[in-house]
Amino acid sequence: MINSINSYSNYNYYTNTLNSKKNSKTNDLVDNKEINNNTNSNNNISNNTSLNQIKQTNSNLVSDKSQAIDKILGYGVDEDGFFTSDFNEAAGIPKDYKIYAKDMESFANFISEKNSVNNAFFTNVNIAKTIGNAYKVFSQLISSENTYFTKDELENIPKWLQYNSRNFQITHIYSSKDDFMNVQKYENNFTVETSLKIDFKDKQNISKGEALLAFAKGLEQNYGIVEGDTTVLGKLGGLDRNMSLDEIKDLKNFFDKHPINHTNNDEVMRQILLLPMQINNIEEFKKEWLELEADNKKSLQKEETSQDIESQKIFNSIDTDQKTIKKTKPFKPIQAESKNKETYKDDNIRNELIKKLLENK
Repeated sequence: MINSINSYSNYNYYTNTLNSKKNSKTNDLVDNKEINNNTNSNNNISNNTSLNQIKQTNSNLVSDKSQAIDKILGYGVDEDGFFTSDFNEAAGIPKDYKIYAKDMESFANFISEKNSVNNAFFTNVNIAKTIGNAYKVFSQLISSENTYFTKDELENIPKWLQYNSRNFQITHIYSSKDDFMNVQKYENNFTVETSLKIDFKDKQNISKGEALLAFAKGLEQNYGIVEGDTTVLGKLGGLDRNMSLDEIKDLKNFFDKHPINHTNNDEVMRQILLLPMQINNIEEFKKEWLELEADNKKSLQKEETSQDIESQKIFNSIDTDQKTIKKTKPFKPIQAESKNKETYKDDNIRNELIKKLLENK
């Protein structure tokens, strides 16, 4: 009986122990499964977050040029209307500067319009390099860490500044408009003084591309950032970045030695004004300018000769008229009548008096 009890007890112990181990193992499996599920869930969340961050980062970058579906100004445009990477590469600007192609096209038309000062300085404009030059100035005034700018941040950018048009380094920032207006303007040292006006109205979040383009548009003296083929007038103003200061002085000396200050010919006057704004090649310009100078001298000499001939004609005409008057109208003595009705001619008065004295004797 005791053995039976002991056997039963041993059986129960064995069974309970076995079940306990089984339950423990099952619980461990459940716990491990939950842990694995939680781990996988966390990994999925982490992966999704990373993917979202990558997507967000990629959305802030320009599309690769292989994704272009159109072209504007010679550069690729993606399906959203932004320039592809080839534009940024040509401009030398970071890939997180996404620029809307149509806006850039409007800016290109603006700086190249017929009546703009740039039209006198450049025969054509390289828009990518121009926006790249604007970036070189703009990047000195803002934080490169920003993905977007607020309206307040952009409004705090200095409004009056001076920069070097050769290396685009800002050389001075003016604290007020009065300081800016009273600054001494320098000639041919490649500095440009300009005011700046950026207006986004009520827009609060402005992308880097929008801000850069607004900055380029807002520069009052934007010819300093423009890149292109310079006219002789542009070269004279120091806008040809391949010309040295000595070469600019030589060009100025040419104008001083060959001035065309006076002309009576409307066509010559038109050429004087237009020629420096139409020609890029200095030697070609000098040749045409000297020809214009020679033509103007001939024109002035011809006019002078013509005036001399006309003056002589007038003089001769007056002389002829005087002679004609003498022939057709002979001289008549002046007559006067006295109270005694005697007529006095303009003979010698003394003789008349003597005659009267003799008659009275």
